[in-house]
Amino acid sequence: MRGKTKPQTKKKTVVRREPVRGRGERSRARIIESAALVLEKYGMVGFTTDRVAEEAGLAVGTIYQYFPDKMALMRAFTEKWYEDRPAGLDDVPLPESIDMIADWYRAQPGAAACLEAINSVEELREFYRSLTELETQRLAKSFSSSGRPTKTDTARARTLVTTINAVMIEATKLKKRDGDALIQCLKELIAAAPGL
Repeated sequence: MRGKTKPQTKKKTVVRREPVRGRGERSRARIIESAALVLEKYGMVGFTTDRVAEEAGLAVGTIYQYFPDKMALMRAFTEKWYEDRPAGLDDVPLPESIDMIADWYRAQPGAAACLEAINSVEELREFYRSLTELETQRLAKSFSSSGRPTKTDTARARTLVTTINAVMIEATKLKKRDGDALIQCLKELIAAAPGL
């Protein structure tokens, strides 16, 4: 048949994602690192996925490929920060571990801002409670001679975990010299407390 041409079929454009896990893991890590820097600069009030994307040099849509919303990103940041807690904390006396904890808080940009704001965000509050509960149970076991903490052991541990977190958050907001003085006072209080 003259004049009629066979309809041309368009080749389908296949959008391919890199099949190698490494790239996705690197992108996710880059986003979390950028989230930390945004938290450090702007605090929780100024924390947005747009700012994280800008800091990471990525399109905001890329952020949403990994995290459905900013709360999921905050949770991932908190999880990553907690996973990076110093090894060997359980192996040193509590007053000595304070310096390790202080270095841990100070080493991670955004940690103090995140932890300070975490109690005002319901989605994160429950997650953070579970983290502090793990620390509380770990510490309570160290207080117990039988390895089975009493209610008193648990209450003492919870008080200490809460106090240490509060002091670390405050110390990271202060000038280093003033923060160090606060941390030194905490160490002296703990050293002077019977049974610690």
